[in-house]
Amino acid sequence: MTVYDFDNTIYDGESGVDLFLYFLEKDPVLVTKIPWGLRILKDYKVAKLSIDDIANKYSKRVEEYGRTKIPDLAPVVDDFWNTHAYKIKSFYIKQKSDDDIIISACLDFVLAEICRRLGVKNFIASEVE
Repeated sequence: MTVYDFDNTIYDGESGVDLFLYFLEKDPVLVTKIPWGLRILKDYKVAKLSIDDIANKYSKRVEEYGRTKIPDLAPVVDDFWNTHAYKIKSFYIKQKSDDDIIISACLDFVLAEICRRLGVKNFIASEVE
């Protein structure tokens, strides 16, 4: 068994950033949220906010956006991976094994789809309801 980190290890880049850019392309109004997101990121980086603080304080706003703008996530996630699966690094494709485990802070429903496509059955990701 081999354990891999996802972002910047087997995926070339940060999947969360790419997902945001994907959504930004679909809904340009999201550009107005960039300053808000950068403030949160800055506060996290200087230890004013923890991941739990961010989840507790801001998840409702993200959920509201999701419910109103994206009624069905499955086709969106499918389309995201149709356009971003090329970023899976070739070294991983060549050596992947049935008992690999991929670990990521990526959203579980996003990571689940690329793992399904790769044939990876075991992964740990950030759970969302």
